[in-house]
Formats: sequence, C-alpha cells, structure tokens
Amino acid sequence: YCSNLQSIEIPNSVTSIGVDAFSYCSSLESITVNIDNQHYQTQNSVLFSKDMTTLIKYPAKKNLNSYEIPNSVTSICNYAFQYCTNLESIKIPDSIKSIGDYAFQYCTNLTTIKIPDSVTSLGRFAFQYCSSLTSMGIPNIITSIDDYAFSGCSNIESITIPSSVTSIGNHAFARCSNVASIDIPDSVTSIGDYAFSSCSSLAHIEIPNGITSIGNGAFHYCSSMATIDIPNTVKSIGNSAFQDCSNLATIEIPNSVTSIGHYAFEYCSNMKRFAISSHIPKIR
Repeated sequence: YCSNLQSIEIPNSVTSIGVDAFSYCSSLESITVNIDNQHYQTQNSVLFSKDMTTLIKYPAKKNLNSYEIPNSVTSICNYAFQYCTNLESIKIPDSIKSIGDYAFQYCTNLTTIKIPDSVTSLGRFAFQYCSSLTSMGIPNIITSIDDYAFSGCSNIESITIPSSVTSIGNHAFARCSNVASIDIPDSVTSIGDYAFSSCSSLAHIEIPNGITSIGNGAFHYCSSMATIDIPNTVKSIGNSAFQDCSNLATIEIPNSVTSIGHYAFEYCSNMKRFAISSHIPKIR
C-alpha cells in the first residue's frame, strides 16, 4: 500500500510487471518509462504495454476530469483506475474485451461511464464505491456479474441486467441505496450472498423462474421492499435472506422450498401475511 508514492520511473531493463503491482498507490501523479524499454510505454503518464493493447495503470492523482481510452486497448488491468477521484467521465472504446478486478474502485466522482458490448469479462469489485454514478449499462454478452462489481454505487437509481447473465455474485449490488427497481431476467439461476443487501430504496423485486437458491443476506436491509414474488423453482432461502426488510407486508413460500436459513425473516416488523407449506423439512 504505497499510498504516498507520487511518481514512478521504469528503466529499460524491466521486462515484466506483475499483476496488481501498483494497487492502492492512491497518490500517484506520474509514470514514466524509458524510451528504450521493449515491453512497456507511457502516454501522458499512463502506463501501457508496448503494443498499446493493455492499459496497466492510470495515475490516481493525474489532474484531469475526463479521459478517453485509446482504441488500441483491449484489456484494462486490475486496479487500473483505482482511486482516480479527479475523473468524472471515462470513455471506454468498443475495442475493450475485459475489465479487471478493482479496475475503477473508489472513482468517487465518476458520474458517467458506458461499458461497450464488446466487454465479455467484468472483474470483481470493478466499480465498487463509484458513489457518483447515476446509471450503468451492463453489456448483453456478460454471463456473470462478479462479487462486489457494483457494490456501494449509492447514486444508481435503476439496474437492468441483460438476459445473457446467469449468475449474480456475492455483494454484487450491495449498498446501492438509491436503486428503486431491478429487472432480473429469467436467465439468472443464482443470486449470491448479500447480492442486493442494503438496497434500501428497492420497493419490489420479482425473482425469475430460473432461480433455485437465494443466498445468505441476499436482500438483507432492503427496508423499502413491500412485496416480493418467490417462484416455485426456489429450493433454499439462505440465512438472513430478508432480514430487516421492515416494510415487507406479505410473502408466500412456494412448495418447492425445502430449507429456510437462520434469521431469514428476522425484524420484518410489518409482516401481515406469511404463507408457508407445512411440508418444509428444515426451518432454522
């Protein structure tokens, strides 16, 4: 955690830079690479592979409020834009195929970003705590939303998940406290632990027919949620799944459910109707 490091000079002898080498360098202002280096180069203090296909690191304290990624880039590395609090907008070209883990984490002033349909891989924590984002488009080729991908994006108001997505990771949208609606397609078969935890403005959600399990704490502290539809494909409801859903008034547990975890409906203080089959063998 070289949090006070302000500049980096890379000599021509360097042939390899490891994964996450400059993570958490939150004060970094400039990166320079010796012109004779055969493997890396910089453009305006931004570090790239020599062939300009990989963006490795954008200095966190570079004094720009917008940045356009070159069209040659196909991959954004882990931590590439982490802590870039000066950036308000970033243009991602259609050439990009993968966005790494933590790539835009703590870009707290980033208000607009469009992920192009060319992106097939979106890493864990990719946009965590991008608290100024108001909208987010998820490409319709993405098959999974990884852990913490949009966690803490507290200004996003609506989320549309494309039909290509089959799984939503742990904490994927946790603490998106301004989200009022979420459209989960039928293609999704699993909702991870705490996936929508603390989405406190979420009033209603319809769980699609493909879901077989609702993870631990999946909707914990969704305090505005008044109704929820659980399909008859769901077999298990995890620990604390709907804990602190204080506005939830009615719920029906389908016959398909065979297990309900600890504290699943604890502190649902407005519950007026709770319909459950007598055959469920395991309620904890």
